Amino acid sequence: MKFELDGDIKDPQDSEYLKQIAERKSAQYRLWLGITIVLLITSLGIMFWQFSTIEKLRVPLNKYKANETTNVDALIKHQRLETDSLLGIIENIERQNAVLREQVEINQGIFYEVHTSFDGNFDLKEYKSVIQESLLLEYDKRDMLLLGRFKSFQKALLFENDLKKSGMKNVYLIGRVDGRIMTYKEALAIDRNQNN
Repeated sequence: MKFELDGDIKDPQDSEYLKQIAERKSAQYRLWLGITIVLLITSLGIMFWQFSTIEKLRVPLNKYKANETTNVDALIKHQRLETDSLLGIIENIERQNAVLREQVEINQGIFYEVHTSFDGNFDLKEYKSVIQESLLLEYDKRDMLLLGRFKSFQKALLFENDLKKSGMKNVYLIGRVDGRIMTYKEALAIDRNQNN
């Protein structure tokens, strides 16, 4: 027995179902391709916008850097002037402190003093009321008058020499350590030992 089919036999490629599947795949491919192209164009647009924005900002930034450098240079110059001014003030204060150290009225520490003594029957103690007590002292059984007190031996020696050059007699240099009077050589020895 023979079977006969009614109708035409279609090629599987011409099937409606297969055509619909192919069309859906093609539509999905076109959709993904479109989305990719849109994203690519959008990304390129954003990159171009960012690049142009950076270029626009670069010019003011360079100007800002130039202004900042100028400001820093002016600030450094101003700082140097203030430093020089402060150094001058410090030097002035140090000079004033050196003078005050020489004129200090304390007995603690090492001092070099220039004194004068008097020969004969002259008694300085009679004038004690008009001479400050710190200026009038007795050393080696002689009345003495303190003419200058110095922390520096060199300054005391210069003062003593200047007084002798001006004609004063009986001017001499002594030392004082913590209120105790001694020869200037003994005071120098103590001074050197403390500084070593």
